[in-house]
Amino acid sequence: MFTSARSLSFLPRLPPQHVPRPRLRDALLRDDHRLRLLLAPLGSGKTVLMGECARVAPAGTAVVWLALGGRALTGEALCRRLAEALGLAHSDEASLHAHLRDIQQPLWIMLDDYPREPDSGLDASLDRLLALASPQVGWWLASRRRPACNLARLLLEGELLELDAAALGMDAQELGELLERAGRHWSAELQHALLEHTGGWCAGVRLRLLGLPIESDPPLPAQLAEAGRALLQEYLQREVLDELPEPLADVLCGLARLNRCCAALAGYLFEDAPGALSELLARGACFQAEEGASGWYRVTPMLAAQLAEMGRTPASSLHRRACQWYSQAGDMHAAFEHSLRAEQPDVAASLLQRLTEEQLLQGHSVERVLRLREELPADLLHSTPRLLILNAWALLFVGRLDEAEALLEHFARFLPMPNEARQRAMLAQWQGLAGMLAHARGRPGARELLQGALDELPQEAWAQTLICLSALSQLALADGQLEEARLINREALKLAREQGSRLFEAYLEIDRAYWLEQRGELSRAETLLRRVQESLLELRQGGCAMTGRVQLRRGWLCLRQGREGEARALLQAGLREARRSLDPCAIYGYIGLAMLDARDDDFDSAFNRLLDAERQMQLRHVPETLYRGTLLLASGALSLRRGRPAQAREVLGRVLARYRCDGLSAPAATPDLVFRVECQLALAESYDGQPGAALARLSGMLPVLEQQGRMALVCEVWLALAETYALAGQPEQAQLARAEGLELVQRFGLEAALLDARQRQPELFAQATGHELPPLLSLRELSVLELIARGCSNLEIGERLFISLHTVKTHARRINGKLGVERRTQAVARAKELGLLKA
Repeated sequence: MFTSARSLSFLPRLPPQHVPRPRLRDALLRDDHRLRLLLAPLGSGKTVLMGECARVAPAGTAVVWLALGGRALTGEALCRRLAEALGLAHSDEASLHAHLRDIQQPLWIMLDDYPREPDSGLDASLDRLLALASPQVGWWLASRRRPACNLARLLLEGELLELDAAALGMDAQELGELLERAGRHWSAELQHALLEHTGGWCAGVRLRLLGLPIESDPPLPAQLAEAGRALLQEYLQREVLDELPEPLADVLCGLARLNRCCAALAGYLFEDAPGALSELLARGACFQAEEGASGWYRVTPMLAAQLAEMGRTPASSLHRRACQWYSQAGDMHAAFEHSLRAEQPDVAASLLQRLTEEQLLQGHSVERVLRLREELPADLLHSTPRLLILNAWALLFVGRLDEAEALLEHFARFLPMPNEARQRAMLAQWQGLAGMLAHARGRPGARELLQGALDELPQEAWAQTLICLSALSQLALADGQLEEARLINREALKLAREQGSRLFEAYLEIDRAYWLEQRGELSRAETLLRRVQESLLELRQGGCAMTGRVQLRRGWLCLRQGREGEARALLQAGLREARRSLDPCAIYGYIGLAMLDARDDDFDSAFNRLLDAERQMQLRHVPETLYRGTLLLASGALSLRRGRPAQAREVLGRVLARYRCDGLSAPAATPDLVFRVECQLALAESYDGQPGAALARLSGMLPVLEQQGRMALVCEVWLALAETYALAGQPEQAQLARAEGLELVQRFGLEAALLDARQRQPELFAQATGHELPPLLSLRELSVLELIARGCSNLEIGERLFISLHTVKTHARRINGKLGVERRTQAVARAKELGLLKA
């Protein structure tokens, strides 16, 4: 099967409705490598992609294509087939080596579907061919298993390019093109649902589509999850299970039921098949290694659900034994999870007592605790102080405040405790929970309760201490005490690091991101949250409530910076995770997406999202105090954008009156809620014919916000003042306010505020873009900053620039103010982020 790049009769045909994949093809063709390895499970598109590359081989490049079919093959047989394809008279390995060593013209040797049965002789023969062939020979290998060749050396030499299952998965653009070719016109949400169900697995996508009638309307997400199930099972049976010995097939299906496995766990679960996991790994049977966890594997997610359904070992038996193994290993979190999946609620209740608050934050433990509450009698779940405390924390995390409050009454049953130390610890636990409850409801007295708990919590209760400190920092932020919030957060982070708790460190870094956002430091907040998300992934916490919160906050930061495409993707991802985790922060996903819909003038969709948010909160028994104010603020902002200022005034006025009359604190995720309501209310008053009232309101807010350091909101107030002055017929004041607002837009990257102002006042802000604004720093300030970045002292800077020490200090102070930072090092870092200095 020896062909030039122009004669392609021996290549496999491309499938009907073939979608070219230039992103992968170009990656494979960009550089010259000795070996290009496509290593992925069945149905990942390896053969098609390799054939696509062969069809665009550079002029003068000969192509040899060997379809090996995955069948057993010896090293001698491989050499014989390759020699025949090259047209050699002799087919022994030595003659083949000699021929390949003398190749002078470019040659691609493409081995498709490398044998799946491990064979050391075959792999050794391939290794020798790779090592001895001329540099003109490029090897392409599509395989389900990793050959036992010296791949590490090739990698170190830059001669290996490897694409795995994740890289070969379809992306959104490729799926959209496939659907278009198939005559299916689906929404972006439905396309995303298909990608989520299949993990982008090429065969999975096509089998799902084959399971749907072409002439039907776009399916519902639930129908999509079931489409093509029978076809998929038949495909896996023939392509995977039938090729394995029966004991190994049973082990594979059994391990597919688990989130993760290792050799010891697999040996405990399948005592009759010792070494089964090692053998499956050698065959490349659908496993992938866990990052950062040596020796741990999982069945490829896109295949796991289907293979799990095809196993013969009862799921309950498997999870029961997994629970026993994890209990013996001391991993109570995993043991608890498997006890629930084994439908052993009594065992789960016993294990629950041994969970820590940190483990409660891991994965989806909170949802599992809540499920356990539905399966067990309340008397059992409240039978010990520890069970009572964990249940209360779980309810607080998901916003079921009424149930959490009812649990606090049960504490009296366990008093008095046997000794004074335990008595104080028990009361401190109650105070901490009561303080968190008051904080969540926005009631006064939360600060005192939390501080009382901190004064008495024992050293071993560091997790509860961190949660209380987090709540105190959130209260300080809501009260405008930004410096106090920073100090509390710093104290909490120090304690979390001393305890080695990266999970709680991430929990507290989210609070710090809120603080940075209030100060207008959106870029720093986004960088911090990106780092938090990476940390959660390293901890194998990619799917948990905290991940959802990070994605939602990042989405809002992108939204405020005018990066709408990124914002929508992050908000959608965060909303999915928050809903799955029963996290009431899901409301911020709905609201953010509603704001994006409004930017596209799709107000029906925007208001429907708000209705969906309200419905979800009510279905999950979340009290109105956690979401009503935020939801009404969004409703008022949308009404104002829609050109209905009177309706906006009515809605926003109600919110403001409620918070002021009842003395409620703002929610943790919207610490400036009351000020935001006031700002939007002032705009509604302006456009409803009362600019005088609006000017008084905005002018009264401005010094308070500046004193508190809420610079992001200061920017929005200046822009609102510019609009209001223009409506009041005061053009000079409007231009002055506009200039102040635009400087802050440039300094902090608050492009969304400018876009909203321009939408309402196009003439006033017609030419206002971040690129047309005057420079943020003067030339002299840039000169000072460059010398600061080099490590020069103020005295050295004065000597180099021939200015006084006082002038240097004045420039440094102005630089810090314009960049929204406090110290020299922060100024340099911020300037590099803004591109004012070279990184």
